Amino acid sequence: MARFERKFVKQIYKNSGGFLPSWPLGKQVKLGDVIDLKYRRMIYLGTLTDPAIDISITVDTDSTVDNTKWQSSKSVNVVAKAKGEIPADGSNLPINKAGITINFSKQGGFLFQPGGMRIDRIKNLVTVRKEAKERLFRELFNLRKVYIITEVGIVDSYALTISQSKNSKLEVAAEGKPTISTKDLADVSLNLEIKTESALDFNVIGSEGGEIFFKVEKLVLKQNQKEELIQRKPQLKDIPEDYLPSFLEPEIVADKGIDNLCDFIPSSLDDLEEFIGDEDDI
Repeated sequence: MARFERKFVKQIYKNSGGFLPSWPLGKQVKLGDVIDLKYRRMIYLGTLTDPAIDISITVDTDSTVDNTKWQSSKSVNVVAKAKGEIPADGSNLPINKAGITINFSKQGGFLFQPGGMRIDRIKNLVTVRKEAKERLFRELFNLRKVYIITEVGIVDSYALTISQSKNSKLEVAAEGKPTISTKDLADVSLNLEIKTESALDFNVIGSEGGEIFFKVEKLVLKQNQKEELIQRKPQLKDIPEDYLPSFLEPEIVADKGIDNLCDFIPSSLDDLEEFIGDEDDI
């Protein structure tokens, strides 16, 4: 994941209250997917609804999403031009078409425009967590972090532009409309034409959407169980907590029950850094 893309992911995570975009953007995810986040990759491990695991998921849909929290960084300046209006000096927009000019004043600035956004959540999450602990433990992948996707952000369509410099620029014209706005950049039905594309790290307009944002919870040992495991196996004291459930002894699980040993907890900033990678890794 490039440096500028990392900024987009971090900003979306912050603005949206913990959602991560699938990457590359457009990769589809599903409620109940079981994944590992590692080294700028989302590794698919399975799904809770698979017949081998067979956990029933009830879905709750929220269509009252505030799109403005997702749309752009502060370093974006948007200027619209109506059809028939003379374009500004230096613009490549034609007089006979409506258009829009987007200037960026920072590296890593972004404009994200979703179309028709909603959020699906696991409604019976308490039950799903309990069943997932019991059934996933039998299927735990050795030395894997285990996350389940508990919420997905769904868009009908989208546009995303990420700047590569403080002078990045995008100009888009539209056929058959008197005026356009940033909302139109996500419209797959419009005949949009890119007239200027300067110093952009990533640029997609009028793209089909889907389930392309997600929230996850990860499986960890309860604090007292973590301490007891490390007392039994001191060599594990420097192992990240996310990996510790796979070191539980079968006899301990049989005696105490996995529900009393582990919890699913929301992802953290550390998980975000694991997903996007360090600057030194790029």
